[in-house]
Amino acid sequence: DNWMVIKGLPVITDLDQQSYYELEYELHHFNGDEQGNANIAGLWRLYYTSPKSGRKLKAVNYFNELTPLQASDYEGLVATLESTWLKVNKQVANEVSKLTL
Repeated sequence: DNWMVIKGLPVITDLDQQSYYELEYELHHFNGDEQGNANIAGLWRLYYTSPKSGRKLKAVNYFNELTPLQASDYEGLVATLESTWLKVNKQVANEVSKLTL
């Protein structure tokens, strides 16, 4: 319930923000293929940072989603990549919710 979206290095100004989780994505594929699919593949890592322990890796998981294109044009590729990326993020959220944090 208490998430902060950051890009780059966080600006820590409040004592409550000195301990936090960080979700990092590494994308290997984000494209269409010649068989008419959108492919998104890579991995995600969840880190926990606190003043006492520093930055610790809590979880790592690979993902690979192959989805048939909604249409064979550029707009179809973009729409399919968008829906597939949303699916990947929902799967990641489900996996993170299962973790003992």
